[in-house]
Amino acid sequence: MNPQHIYIALTLANAMFIQSFSHSSLGTALPAIAADFGLDPLRLSVAVTAEALTLAAFMPMSGWLAGRFGSRRVFFAAVLLFAAATAGCALSRSLEMLVGFRALQGIGGAMMVPVSRLVLLLLIPRNQLVQAMTWVTIPALMGVVLGPPVAGALVTYLHWTALFWVVLPFCAMLFALAWVKLEDSRDADAPPFDWPGVLLSALGIAGLLLALDRLAHGADGMTALGLAGVSALLLLAYLRHARTAAAPIIDLRLLQVPAYRIAVLGGVVFRSAQSCVPFLLPILFQTVFGWSALLTGGLMLSSALAAFLVKFAAPVILHRAGFRGVLVWNGIMTALGIVACAGFGPGTPHAAVVVVLFMVGWMRSLQYTALNVLTYSDLNEKEMTQATGVSSMLQQLAEAFGVGMSALVMQLATRGDQAAGGPAYIFAFVFFGCWALAAQVFFIRLRPEHGAQAGLGGARRGYAPNQP
Repeated sequence: MNPQHIYIALTLANAMFIQSFSHSSLGTALPAIAADFGLDPLRLSVAVTAEALTLAAFMPMSGWLAGRFGSRRVFFAAVLLFAAATAGCALSRSLEMLVGFRALQGIGGAMMVPVSRLVLLLLIPRNQLVQAMTWVTIPALMGVVLGPPVAGALVTYLHWTALFWVVLPFCAMLFALAWVKLEDSRDADAPPFDWPGVLLSALGIAGLLLALDRLAHGADGMTALGLAGVSALLLLAYLRHARTAAAPIIDLRLLQVPAYRIAVLGGVVFRSAQSCVPFLLPILFQTVFGWSALLTGGLMLSSALAAFLVKFAAPVILHRAGFRGVLVWNGIMTALGIVACAGFGPGTPHAAVVVVLFMVGWMRSLQYTALNVLTYSDLNEKEMTQATGVSSMLQQLAEAFGVGMSALVMQLATRGDQAAGGPAYIFAFVFFGCWALAAQVFFIRLRPEHGAQAGLGGARRGYAPNQP
């Protein structure tokens, strides 16, 4: 990559920094927010899933909007909406207000991050994707690294609302940098917008996650199951619609590309399983172990720091082991790391917690890097425009589903008695560790030719692009 490419990549990646910081800092602050609102911290899972839900629902539109109205215009509108919603979160005085503004944050992020990624993918040559993704994820990972400790310090010495106020200067800086450097791109042949597809997919996704949230928080089971049934019918209707529509908002034909199919479907399972760690651990540390928000943020920092450091080693590891070697064996180790979190107790030495979380963060981030590169490696330029929104949507949907399932598993394990929370957390981490192992059903199907265009020429075990 030349210096100009690197500068543009880092400029665009600041959007990912803003969103990742907002997301990673929230987990540490959940107990403090719950105390202000007079709620059980697990009830705030809806504040996490609200953003992920609107991200998932609106991300498929990002590619079409960028092509129709121009990537530059859509990006700036998204930054402004995200900033306004962030200020609204800081001003929230009830769960309902917070959830509403978090949903608006998701709409802004749904346009901001995928459009940034699309501009980069259209700019960078295919054989430089591994290096480009590394540069792009550095600012995003800095947000992940800074989120927990900054949240712990702000909650301890100021107030949880400060988590949102500190984001606004970064939004202003992103707007200024992008104004100078962001290139505009349009698709003169952009097809008509798929409104039926948007309504069917968005309502179906929203209904399923809402039903999961209702079940997780003790609502009437029949009502929740009925909502889930209606949502499933809407999604089935979308599947039928997607087969006949000229330009469906979520093009299922992309799944015919083997590398894309394996990365997306296996990634959904893996991401939904690992999302329990950043959601459940801060609540466990503060509400069950009695550790402070400052200590919790410091401990969670080890996982985020490992995720940052692995990006510098990821290209070498991927070139040596190949996609299959990383996704299969590293995926198994990550699952075991999730299970290891079940061994934490109030008397566990903090150093031991740091070591385990560092290992989990390292392996999880390496898995994400391999999945991100594999997702786009075998797609052409036109397919990338559609795939950016779809794959980003599925990532957010997987995370929202995992957080909702975390709350549901805790609800079932405790039967609503939060005093019995300790053993329930043990059960939850073992459960999600086994869930992460299920992703291997997809990853073991990788073949030597899958992802060959990513240029992993030095890969061992036959995973080189020049081999048949």
